Amino acid sequence: MVEDIFNEVINEASLGTVFVGIRPYNIKFSVNQDSDLNIIIDDMNRFIDLLNKYVYIVLSNRKMEVNHDNIKEIICLLFTNITYDDCSDIYSFIERYINFYDCKISDDYVYNLPVFDSDLKIESRMQSLNQETPYLFLSRLYNGDDYYELPGISYGISDNVAYVYAIQNKFDLKDLSGYQKRIKRLLYKVNKDVSDSSVSPSFVVSLTIFLMSVKNMGIDNVKAISFLPVRYHSKKVALSKRIEALKKRENISNIDVQIESLINLDKKICLNMTNKFKDNFWRVKMHYKKIDIKEKSSFIDVRVSDFESTCNDLLDGLIDGHFKRSR
Repeated sequence: MVEDIFNEVINEASLGTVFVGIRPYNIKFSVNQDSDLNIIIDDMNRFIDLLNKYVYIVLSNRKMEVNHDNIKEIICLLFTNITYDDCSDIYSFIERYINFYDCKISDDYVYNLPVFDSDLKIESRMQSLNQETPYLFLSRLYNGDDYYELPGISYGISDNVAYVYAIQNKFDLKDLSGYQKRIKRLLYKVNKDVSDSSVSPSFVVSLTIFLMSVKNMGIDNVKAISFLPVRYHSKKVALSKRIEALKKRENISNIDVQIESLINLDKKICLNMTNKFKDNFWRVKMHYKKIDIKEKSSFIDVRVSDFESTCNDLLDGLIDGHFKRSR
């Protein structure tokens, strides 16, 4: 069943759109062809065995019904997360995603952080299937029933390596309570003596907590995936549809100028998103000298040797004892 559905996905993906029921996904890749994004499969039996294992792990973990459309969606969304490097080692890619479901950061800890006059609770929450990874790392500062949520991190763990795909702030910063306003002001102390403060302090603190958490698990290698070509293609298709819709409208002056503006804005947004994602890691490295970073073709390779004093009171409060667990 899985092999037949995968063949459906291949045929449709080669044309640029995969349909799950009536829902279209703008996905484009090929298998063993001469194309921009070509997945090399030289052992189909091994590949199908791994894909079958992955599909049923997802169905089980997410309590999904075993049917054609669910399996097709699982396969379809898996391949939105491949990089160019993964195309030449697709077996390791699927094994990695299988492992992502088997390993996560423990989320039953509460740490006392006197520097914030708060407790810190970390949690690994299952995300929707269309996200890059199964789990979202969340860290919240608590004071009684009030809390301040730091940016979430989409991550996976495989073979003692932590993979990070996104860092996003979904916490509503409007109508903050008195406690939340105090934490927000306190976070700006991260920028003390920093000339370039383009990275939000909350992102610095969240990523620091994440890196410390995986370090406490014995993981000192983190790979930050900075570019996913299938997802980028989907955004380009969405832009093309906006341009086509614009062309069909009548009485629009300077339409060529508007189209060029849309294209340039889209390129700028995509570039800014990629650069901002990378900047988070470079900013954390600026504070912690024993973190080493090397940029690769489709990811950033981060090595964490140790967390030492940063001469920043707030960050030093985080690394004090690698979080003194309160309960």
